[in-house]
Amino acid sequence: MKTKHQPPIALGAFTEGKKLYCLFSSKDKIALAESENAEDFQLTKIRFPLKNFRRIHISTLDIGKMAVMELKNGGLEIAVSSDLKKWTSLCILKGSAYTSGSIVSDYQIDGDYLMYLGGKSISLAVSRNGTKWEPVFFSRPILTVKNN
Repeated sequence: MKTKHQPPIALGAFTEGKKLYCLFSSKDKIALAESENAEDFQLTKIRFPLKNFRRIHISTLDIGKMAVMELKNGGLEIAVSSDLKKWTSLCILKGSAYTSGSIVSDYQIDGDYLMYLGGKSISLAVSRNGTKWEPVFFSRPILTVKNN
């Protein structure tokens, strides 16, 4: 019995300078597509520390590219890369606050990196070094999604 061809799934896209990058997965493999004109892409296989994720967000920090991976079984994994091809896992965040997240690129406040966390409401986590993230608790969420 033939298996159906599965189209690639886009995981995330970002720019750096004049280059456009797109991460995608196909048959449990992850690839990086790179283009300077948004039409012609060069593909590179890359190595992520974990393949059990459904979505990824890439940010640029002074310590390298940071990936926030939303895990299929809940939680977030944070990984870092200097070349976009080899990634090293820094930490896994578990708990109800860590359902989705995105680190703010090239931004620090009082020496802390910022990561916005999503779910039923938007909250914030901070980190000095990108490896240990602490949720910031306010008297109310930053943003709450209303059901209409």
